[in-house]
Amino acid sequence: MQRLNQMYSEALQDADVRQILAQQGMVAAASSPEAFSAFMKAESAKYGQAVKDGNVRID
Repeated sequence: MQRLNQMYSEALQDADVRQILAQQGMVAAASSPEAFSAFMKAESAKYGQAVKDGNVRID
């Protein structure tokens, strides 16, 4: 997770990346590896539950 956080932080230093994210209505900010890990776990749980609730399947 630390390496993924580092890559994410590096990408956010690129003005083109920030512009593309802004065009999509996203506001991205760098964070600590611990905060990034907590965010990813929460997002995984949230969307995992949506997949279960929606009975989404990969064909």
